[in-house]
Amino acid sequence: MKGQLLRMGVRWGIVVLVLFVGSGSSSGLDRYVIGGGDGIPWEEIASSEKEEVNLIDYTRDVGSIQPLYTDSTTNLLLNLYDPDTKKIREGAFMSTGVGTWLGWSPRDVEMLFDGEWKDVKDVLVWMSDLKQGTTKSFFLDMGVQYNVASIRFYTRVLEEGDPERFPEGYTFSDNFMTEYRVYINDGREETKDWLKRPIFTMIEENTENREPYVRVDLDPPRMVRYIWLRPGRWLVNWELAEWEVYGDGYVPSALYTSKIIDLRAPASWGNIQWEGVGVTDPEAKLIIQTRTGSDPDPV
Repeated sequence: MKGQLLRMGVRWGIVVLVLFVGSGSSSGLDRYVIGGGDGIPWEEIASSEKEEVNLIDYTRDVGSIQPLYTDSTTNLLLNLYDPDTKKIREGAFMSTGVGTWLGWSPRDVEMLFDGEWKDVKDVLVWMSDLKQGTTKSFFLDMGVQYNVASIRFYTRVLEEGDPERFPEGYTFSDNFMTEYRVYINDGREETKDWLKRPIFTMIEENTENREPYVRVDLDPPRMVRYIWLRPGRWLVNWELAEWEVYGDGYVPSALYTSKIIDLRAPASWGNIQWEGVGVTDPEAKLIIQTRTGSDPDPV
């Protein structure tokens, strides 16, 4: 038996799945409980396949699962970076737009998420001959949609202040982009061209930037999957230390799939029950699907 839960909408729910299983000719009745205070922990029986568990939060309400909640304290781009291997998720980054560059090196983009913002060796620095009139831009695929509220990027830190008040009180390098444009796309098929390329919408254009710390707020927040950061074409020298994206609220969809649950013997279904917190959003959905059989590894 394999269970799958798909939760859509902008509000969260506590879900407990209870499986009543009748054991064929036996008159007994077994209860298989997941979650809650006494059931098997959700994370313990979650599928190990990455594509089968996506954007699930196990910690906000212990004993339950819910879609991932995002706010101004969590940089969403950290989901693209593995601090153990110090590598970026494959396919998350490429260069695009101006010029004929094939792309940034992996180390180039890894520096934007490594949390190292003081040493020049940990900062992406671009230098170009003015006669070329070309620059590299950044095309970012976050993998899924997020309700994005803020996009931020900045140069290396020369002098630190109070971390609780960042960036206030911090001194940054003045080697910043004096011109840039920021574009977004929500990732839906309707917002792609016939070649399946995102059709971008520009949300910020600054041709006279004077700030090393740039913050582009989206008010109200918007659904975003792809982000295109395009430096000015004629910029000769600039640097980036870190790039951050922050959300606001729950992700629009989340997926939870369990491992194969082995009942040890043939059994027949009784019923499935679950408990949760009711939501008022008319677009919120909870879909529960199960597959049963005798083969633990079906084709």
